[in-house]
Amino acid sequence: DYVQDYDGITAKLTIPDGYVDDSGDWMCEAWNEAGEATQNVRVSIK
Repeated sequence: DYVQDYDGITAKLTIPDGYVDDSGDWMCEAWNEAGEATQNVRVSIK
């Protein structure tokens, strides 16, 4: 499970109890009236 949080300015994804199965490639997408952006990240939980 994970928790998404947004305070009107900053968005945050928290994985409180990460498991090895949560490891892998994750993609973050953001968009607003100014445009959009995508960032790929590799999450490694050991």
